[in-house]
Amino acid sequence: MIYPLTSLRFFAAMMVLIHHYFGFEAGYAGVGFFFVLSGFVLGLNYAGRVETPVQRRDFWFRRFARIYPTHLLTFLATLPVGWPILDTLPSIVLLQSWIPFQGFYYTVNAPAWSISTEAAFYALFPLLLGIRGRTLLFWLAALCLLALAWALTFPSLGFDAVVRVWKFDMVPTRWLFYILPLTRVIEFAIGIWLATVVVKKPFRTGHECAAIGLAAASIVALPFLPASFQFALFFVPASAALVLVFSRSTGLLSRLLEQRALVLLGDASFMLYMIHWPIALYLGKSLATVALAVVLSVALHLAFERPVNRWLLQRWKAWSARREVPGAPIDRAALPS
Repeated sequence: MIYPLTSLRFFAAMMVLIHHYFGFEAGYAGVGFFFVLSGFVLGLNYAGRVETPVQRRDFWFRRFARIYPTHLLTFLATLPVGWPILDTLPSIVLLQSWIPFQGFYYTVNAPAWSISTEAAFYALFPLLLGIRGRTLLFWLAALCLLALAWALTFPSLGFDAVVRVWKFDMVPTRWLFYILPLTRVIEFAIGIWLATVVVKKPFRTGHECAAIGLAAASIVALPFLPASFQFALFFVPASAALVLVFSRSTGLLSRLLEQRALVLLGDASFMLYMIHWPIALYLGKSLATVALAVVLSVALHLAFERPVNRWLLQRWKAWSARREVPGAPIDRAALPS
């Protein structure tokens, strides 16, 4: 675990929460940071370890065990608010981000759209390992040209501009440049590539401040950009800089981010990201519900997310051992007591 990056996850989740609770528009950028960081962490941990069918199956199950229990918990917690059954089906199987209608990808627990997008990244991960910087530059340039062409061709289609298609609401710019996995995968792939970058000397406090300054400047500039660049594409360099610098820094800010309390909050950031929406639906949006979301995220991380993940992996280990050696006894030490 790289403690500074783990702690930064908490601040990224808080950006999203503050956006949803208090209208902080630049909070969208927190999701992009998560995508880059996810690719980076998986690139570090799984390089050379998803080459066989068995290894890929193990990787995919571990990703399932990491995200799906929390998704299911928050899905069920939000469901009583009332949703059409057919609208909820894509969300149950994490396919909602592929559907261009807002009523589908924001159904039930709205932030779960990003988990749908992330699930697509996991499916592609074995193909993306070993990606070259030149390829990434080509992809990024092509995406920028697409975003520019979109902005010039459809200047009236802002980020929230709704187009009615039959009985569904479609927000074309939002879906194409913020929701759709095929356009967001570049951030995940950049994270994978960053894991291969060799830094001969560790970064220092000055580098940390420069990375944070770039992020702050990007956030300030967001409202002045075309909608197709605003909440994802323009923040890619800052996300990459934050991940690279704080993964290899010995500066003052990194040392502060290594504090145990911040690391715990970072560990619980996925739960915070997933529960803050249902809390707001039931209890409203206020400073009190912000505090409740943070406290509850830590409690559920320790009491639900971590134990369930451990239990699923133990079961998977035992099942895999039985599958590789048919008829072999189960290793009881691998199972929960």
